[in-house]
Amino acid sequence: MLQLDRFTEAPVPIKIIITIVWAGVFFAGLWILWWRTPATAKTPAPEVTSQMSDSSSKVVAGTVGQVQQGGAGSTFITHVAVNEPDSDRQTQDLYFRAISLAREILQFSADRQKSEPPYGPPSDRLNYERQISYSRTTVATYTERYSWRVTGILEELRREGLIDRSLESSNAHPTNPLGVESIGHDLTKISEQYRIAQAAK
Repeated sequence: MLQLDRFTEAPVPIKIIITIVWAGVFFAGLWILWWRTPATAKTPAPEVTSQMSDSSSKVVAGTVGQVQQGGAGSTFITHVAVNEPDSDRQTQDLYFRAISLAREILQFSADRQKSEPPYGPPSDRLNYERQISYSRTTVATYTERYSWRVTGILEELRREGLIDRSLESSNAHPTNPLGVESIGHDLTKISEQYRIAQAAK
């Protein structure tokens, strides 16, 4: 209380000087604390981003190549190990994707045939129109759902030296439900040809 009374009774210039001195001491203390803090604690952990193309065959391993310990208990990844799949895995992957797609198409064809309206000659106009409409819907659904996927598989097989121009043509322009079923069978055949050719290498 005595010191506070002396401060309040002091002339104004002395009050200003004392205030400046105390402020200097306070900010000097803050600067010392900041200077002694490790640099890793001042820098936020970098955001880890990963960009991989859908067509990339790279597989990111489940192990971290290098982990760096930051300040204040923070841990961040600086490197992730990446492994390329071997040729056997690539071979099996293409075969299984091709054969799975062929089976999916054959199942689609079988399901559509089960729900097919009764056959009617052109003279039975109502049943005939139902049959035509159902057939067109089957072909349109195949084109939207499967045609582009078959094209991708055939392109991969072409790069491996296997070409089936008849299958390429029927896939690009399916004519009727029987043609859709034929595509499934032909894709199965070329998939097996690929598997046998790779096994012989």
